[in-house]
Amino acid sequence: RWDASGILLDTVPVNGGVPINWLINPATGDATQQASGYNVQPRITKLPGDPLQNGGFAYMNVPGAEFRGHQVYRIGSREPGTRELVVYETAPGRRVMIYQGTQGDATGFDPEYGLSDAAGVWFTDYSGRVLWRWQPATGLHKVALAGLPAPPAGPNSGVYENPAGDCVPLK
Repeated sequence: RWDASGILLDTVPVNGGVPINWLINPATGDATQQASGYNVQPRITKLPGDPLQNGGFAYMNVPGAEFRGHQVYRIGSREPGTRELVVYETAPGRRVMIYQGTQGDATGFDPEYGLSDAAGVWFTDYSGRVLWRWQPATGLHKVALAGLPAPPAGPNSGVYENPAGDCVPLK
């Protein structure tokens, strides 16, 4: 995320470990490591009935996804059959629901990244080959993609689609 102090991010070493927090100056690109207690991500309020993962409250921000200045969060887990929510808060504890369901359900929504515009949020999908569009007035809709290149042959290969600017669906 970013604020008046700069671009705030965290990284995790490739083989796992403790997150490292950074503050990046957007004018120069200089990165300064922050103290380990420095909170990069804003927090979301835990509410009664929120899904739990291994007995604890688990959430993550959807990278790149925010709507009108509010970070979009995924609450729950990517484990098949677990309950999950995708929301943003307008104030502590006041949520706008983008999606609620079960991981792996017939909806198939499995957001990986997001890109916001003035009217809503575009989401990529972990499965690839599809985008999702959410708008307050119309809700969440799957946007099928056609004419894409075939994935390369071989293990661990694939083609993933990501919006890269204002998108307008064709009718």
